[in-house]
Amino acid sequence: MKNKLEVFSARLRALRKEKNMTQRQMGDLMGITERNYQRWEGGEVNASGTALVFLGDYFDVSTDYLLGRTDNREINR
Repeated sequence: MKNKLEVFSARLRALRKEKNMTQRQMGDLMGITERNYQRWEGGEVNASGTALVFLGDYFDVSTDYLLGRTDNREINR
């Protein structure tokens, strides 16, 4: 069973690829370095709460989905 950081990393990578974005483009979009973004996708570090909200909004998924707490992508609004 994957841990939550591995789930987050895999989902983040898949969502980025669905949008045909590079890691560099995501870093630029978020105002962070490409390397910092790579660390999230590589499962090396956690993203901040603010970054999670940004990513959820950008990819139109819930933060619970990003974090592996649910397999439902929908945002409860």
